[in-house]
Amino acid sequence: MQAHCGCKITVPDHHFFHMVKLTVGGSGKLFMPEHKPIILAQTEGFGQYSYDPVRAKNLPSALETFANPDFVYRPERLKTADRVFIKEFDSLPYKYTVALLGKHKGLRILFTAFPCRKKDVKRWACGVKLYP
Repeated sequence: MQAHCGCKITVPDHHFFHMVKLTVGGSGKLFMPEHKPIILAQTEGFGQYSYDPVRAKNLPSALETFANPDFVYRPERLKTADRVFIKEFDSLPYKYTVALLGKHKGLRILFTAFPCRKKDVKRWACGVKLYP
């Protein structure tokens, strides 16, 4: 995926499991090669799989934040991620979405994304401003 800010972002399909906290039988240890065909074969919902509805609800804003960030920062305090994408939305109580990216095996990948209140976004909007 090419972000508007110029970053090329790789989102491995197994990150979907993490983003929605997908489980089956209470186990969070799912392996994409084994479970992807089963999930895609479902004709309604996710069958035996369960997910966190709050996390699933935030997927569209996470995608929009990666594709069209308002700001991109490189805070020094991050340990594994190296970029913070921030996007403002017209929604309350979480007006912002914060997305963390990092490098893995030479690729810039999605680590996580989450809604953030206006009063808390300052915590993430710090360090070197990379965009705009």
